[in-house]
Amino acid sequence: MSYPPPHGPWPPPGYGPPHYSYQPVQEYFEEPGPLDNRNLIVLLAIGLPLLLLSACGALFFVLTDDGRPETRGGQTVQTQVVEDSPPDIQLNLNPPADGPTQQP
Repeated sequence: MSYPPPHGPWPPPGYGPPHYSYQPVQEYFEEPGPLDNRNLIVLLAIGLPLLLLSACGALFFVLTDDGRPETRGGQTVQTQVVEDSPPDIQLNLNPPADGPTQQP
């Protein structure tokens, strides 16, 4: 006993040899017009002067910097590094107790 043949085309779509039915497609697209460079011109007209102004400003501040911080009184701040004195806080290297301890 066998099954009856399936309804519709045989083999089903997607199986069997490929069918190449080429039909030319109509042209729905128009030819592109000439390129408009107004956006690029405006961007460069605004961006380049701003870039040059910021670069000149940064260069001015770098060249006019003294390199020495001063206080409000006009005195130069001196930083002293003392390597001989130990730090005020010591690290406790002992492991903590198993349970929490309470001190009265």
